[in-house]
Amino acid sequence: MIIGIVSLKGGAGKSTTAINMAVAYATKGYKVTIIDTDANGTCIHWSGLRPENMPNVMCVALQTTESLRKNIKALYKGCDIAIIDGTPAIDEKTSTIIMLSTLFIVPVLPSPPDVWATKIFIEKYEQVKALKEDIKGYFLVNRVDERKMLAKQIDEVLNDFGLPVLKARLHDYTAYENSLLNGLGVLEGSNLKAKNDVIQLTKEINKILSL
Repeated sequence: MIIGIVSLKGGAGKSTTAINMAVAYATKGYKVTIIDTDANGTCIHWSGLRPENMPNVMCVALQTTESLRKNIKALYKGCDIAIIDGTPAIDEKTSTIIMLSTLFIVPVLPSPPDVWATKIFIEKYEQVKALKEDIKGYFLVNRVDERKMLAKQIDEVLNDFGLPVLKARLHDYTAYENSLLNGLGVLEGSNLKAKNDVIQLTKEINKILSL
């Protein structure tokens, strides 16, 4: 299974989503590889901080479209789940990630700039869909503060864009940032609400992919 995490706008939480999903599957005994395609190398840096006594999550950097295309099959053969952390751009690399993925997820912050950027993303998605009709893609609402009005309305707004919205949400908890600084996922920390976020997300993905 290959899961792509893509979006147009930086700061949407692609790396945070990729890392926490990877940890969730690793703790269940899956062999997981994160493929970091972003020049910032957030996942690679996180991997270097990860304690050796925690469940193993392999992380590799493939920062060009060509290297991703050439190496994805070999990497996937060595693991159960490959999670591709995309770049904050709508370009050939993003299109390639969508094409390669069994399922792709688009993290979106409940803010007007992110919603506006999503409109542009959907245009690119429609172009890729013309080449691969069986693409499974979902929006993931990220860094949610339930007290804010747009957070309450975001599902309705995103539904108009033609991609379904995952019921699971990742909330705006400092536990996400703190865990990354220690090479961990929130499931390996003490914040029960953040843990429940990731548990619900992986449960929903498992149901979609019949895992």
